[in-house]
Amino acid sequence: LTPFQHITADLLVAPLNSLHGRVVIDRNQNGRYDPGEGLARAVVHLGDRITSTDDGGAYSFFNLNPGSYIVRLNADKLPADVAVDGTIERPVVVSDSSPTVDVEFNLLPTSKPIILQKLER
Repeated sequence: LTPFQHITADLLVAPLNSLHGRVVIDRNQNGRYDPGEGLARAVVHLGDRITSTDDGGAYSFFNLNPGSYIVRLNADKLPADVAVDGTIERPVVVSDSSPTVDVEFNLLPTSKPIILQKLER
């Protein structure tokens, strides 16, 4: 560009948004997240994007165009002592007005806790 030169261009302005969820080991099997039930370092995919959960089991994807997406939990990267309760894929719709929240993946423990008790004779 030079001084006083005019250029006309068509620009696409798209409202970007975000998606937030959690990977939960439902240890008490009440069907919801309780503190301490989040799974850290679980791998979550959104198309060609990949992230992992934080220490509380939470994950996020940012700068998303409005539209339909599939969020997928990578079951191959889960610990051996948990199993997926339901599906590893969640269809979601990202709007242009508010973040998409509560996209949860529920896991169940596959091993029972061992409780040691002193025997009375």
